[in-house]
Amino acid sequence: VQPSLNGYEPARSLTLINRVQQELATTPGVTAVAASVIPLLNGSSAGSSVSVQGFRKDPDTDVGASFNMISAGYFRALGVPLLAGRELVDADFSGGQKVALVNEAFARKFNLGRDAVGKFMAQSDGENDKLDVQIVGLVADAKYSAVKDEIPPLFFTPYSQDHGVTLAMVLTLATTTELLDDALSPDQRTRTCESVARACRFAASSDEDYAFINNHQAAFALAYLRACRLTGDESLAARADEVLDRVCAHQSADGWFEEYGGPDPGYETFGLTYLALANAERRHSVLPTALGRSVEFLSHFVHPDGSIGGNYGSRNTGQYAPGGLEVLAPQHPTAAAIADFVGQRLDQGNVVTPLRCDDDNLPLLTFSYAVAATRAVARAGRSPALPCESGNVLRQFDDSRIVVAATQRYYAVANLSKGGTLRVFDRETATIAYEDAGYFLSSEGGDWSTQLLGESVATLGEATQVAEVTTRFAAVKRELMTPAKFLVLRILNLTVFRSVRLGAMVRRMIIARLITGRERGAWRLRRSVAFEAERIVLHDEVIPDAAERVTFASLERSLLPIHMGSAKYFHANELVAISLPTLSGWSEALSAGRSVSLSQTIGFVGGEVSHEHQIDPPLRTTSQPASRTVPEEPFPA
Repeated sequence: VQPSLNGYEPARSLTLINRVQQELATTPGVTAVAASVIPLLNGSSAGSSVSVQGFRKDPDTDVGASFNMISAGYFRALGVPLLAGRELVDADFSGGQKVALVNEAFARKFNLGRDAVGKFMAQSDGENDKLDVQIVGLVADAKYSAVKDEIPPLFFTPYSQDHGVTLAMVLTLATTTELLDDALSPDQRTRTCESVARACRFAASSDEDYAFINNHQAAFALAYLRACRLTGDESLAARADEVLDRVCAHQSADGWFEEYGGPDPGYETFGLTYLALANAERRHSVLPTALGRSVEFLSHFVHPDGSIGGNYGSRNTGQYAPGGLEVLAPQHPTAAAIADFVGQRLDQGNVVTPLRCDDDNLPLLTFSYAVAATRAVARAGRSPALPCESGNVLRQFDDSRIVVAATQRYYAVANLSKGGTLRVFDRETATIAYEDAGYFLSSEGGDWSTQLLGESVATLGEATQVAEVTTRFAAVKRELMTPAKFLVLRILNLTVFRSVRLGAMVRRMIIARLITGRERGAWRLRRSVAFEAERIVLHDEVIPDAAERVTFASLERSLLPIHMGSAKYFHANELVAISLPTLSGWSEALSAGRSVSLSQTIGFVGGEVSHEHQIDPPLRTTSQPASRTVPEEPFPA
């Protein structure tokens, strides 16, 4: 059933499909009616990586499961026994607590036994997944995509609708209508209010469920608040509170808001813009404290050259949206400090601004900069020093596994959840001194990276200066657009994407394919990073599971292993020369099943920055000096 092909809007399509189900249910002889997004036994399937409460995983663990999106009464209609718990009910489709049912194969794979009901799970297997989906039922195993296939581990969720674009337009229309005020005719204002109200009714019955993306949810909350002000419908303000409650529930103990399973400082600034405005327009009970914690976390990822984030973030971005920081500045001195520090260095080109942005992200950045321009005020006195301006720092964030280390010589950030990706800055010259985005391998089976979230097991001591991580190589997701793929997307846009349910399913599959899904390779990386007073020492060992032909091996300064267009902007600090070793001989050794290793020292001794390395198989040692003069001071114990 695809009402959209006859011009039905999404909300109207859902009403029609529900009516069809109700009328079929009243037909004589019909005992049950249900619907699903994935048709049974026709070869179709969909899958996702998952995290499950109580199930421990390491880089070698297979955490994949198939899924379907279904209506209430689905298993009763098919005659599939319910072994424990309950089926889906109408309330599960209203956007409240996320729920799922699982089959016996799922329970066996994730060691749930008969105690699955009441446990929590999450889609995608990033290390920082929030287990926000409650398992409410356990069902018997039943065939899925083909009669002859083995029954896979399966989970079932309520079918849903993607409303992100709808609420983005609501925010735009509501904000523009307020700004234009009397310039709009009464008829234009009435039509706009009706459109906003209709869009909010649709959005209230759906959810963005392919991943938790904080800056999206923050924008949704602000959209509901401004729609409430425009239409006078107080239920929209209550909906905004529900979204903000969810945002705060997804805040990490470290202070960051979740972006595709982890922290991304660049997108943290976007989320702060919407959240700070939402809190200013309708004070939330928990959000003010959450905003303060977010700002304190963010302050550690402002670098001496005025850049923010980068390859250690969950989305690899270095964007900067200042609006929220300026809104928060009067109450949060650290927000003022970030805004001042980065703002004074914008002309250096180390963050993405509207002047250096493409058309797709230009409206979002311009909105935040416009907010900053209207909210910025002269500061009374000097803002507090940021961590990159302070003395010695050794800070580990347990939830994200990010380590920030600084001495009088350098400022360094390493993300152990991403295989130990590292950025190091010379504090005297405020320039980047070293960075690597992990290892890259090419084999006959594809391309592989150590940088993907969810593949690492890290070790951090209470006060240690040495961090260690073991990570599994995972497939690089860098599909390029081709004429054939473009044609397929256009056809999908004109057909499948017009069905809200099928469109949501396809979007989830695309997100899994390009961003959140994982395919594990046959190699592991062991990295240790020692932060000393005048140098950083890295030791890496790549260990093959078995002999498998490797055609290319490299340590990359910049690598984007997922599809993320907003991480591809140019930054001026990319022009600073950093020489990484060529891994000659690694391909042959790995192909023969032998381990390889690389040791590096980034030194800041006597005012000079040096980079030395020792490689196995052997390669000549090089150094890269630069003249510096800075006072000596020991690293704290």
